[in-house]
Amino acid sequence: TAQVYGDAWVYGTAQVYGTSQVYGNARVYDKARVCGNARVYGSAQVYGSAQVYDNVWDATPYQAHGTRWPVLMTTATNVRIGCQDHSISDWLKHGRAIARRNDADDIVNEYAMYIITAAMRYGSDEDKQMAMQLFAEVTEDA
Repeated sequence: TAQVYGDAWVYGTAQVYGTSQVYGNARVYDKARVCGNARVYGSAQVYGSAQVYDNVWDATPYQAHGTRWPVLMTTATNVRIGCQDHSISDWLKHGRAIARRNDADDIVNEYAMYIITAAMRYGSDEDKQMAMQLFAEVTEDA
């Protein structure tokens, strides 16, 4: 029941299936896949081995701009900071290591607060417990 309409193109070995929609001027090509209840539209391009699938937000309920890297929820359980997209749990467990790999030691506490906020609003009970512990560490450092 997938739909491709408007001026959208799907070509190469790309696949669109499920109840997904590709429309507007969107392009899906190479080995890309769009599946589930996903929507690709506007001037979006999905290519290479990229996959777009359901359980993503139509509009993110949580985002922060005006920071070095934008912060936004990309799925019900994932947060993207800049180009790093990880689950809330992974951010809570490995956020400092991710920051070190990306030369962000100077702002790690600022971004920890964004992750704590996401965890308290959208995370599992385990995420919330880890977030409270991280909050204690961050505020102790301040």
